[in-house]
Amino acid sequence: MESEIANIEFINSLDTQPLLNYFRQLAREHAHLEKQRSLLKSKYFVIIQYNIADTFTTDNYHQRVNSYTKEFEEFTERIEIKNRQLSYISTKLQHLIQNQRNGLYF
Repeated sequence: MESEIANIEFINSLDTQPLLNYFRQLAREHAHLEKQRSLLKSKYFVIIQYNIADTFTTDNYHQRVNSYTKEFEEFTERIEIKNRQLSYISTKLQHLIQNQRNGLYF
């Protein structure tokens, strides 16, 4: 929570162009997180072995499911934070651009 408040203060201190650059950076980070989250199933559930019946137990399966679920939730939380940041910055950018068009500079 404190980091989000500090981030808001940082965002509010930026002018239009630096804020737009920061928005683009966050958008790239968001896309990367989405891609990483989509690859989690392959990370935990694609197993290449010839004798899988002998080596993969139900304990292994449950451990993988739990690990997958935990990591998926962590990625989801990070993506939600990025979504909130992107939404806030988008609103702030729209406001700054509108003020510039109207001749109001803050």
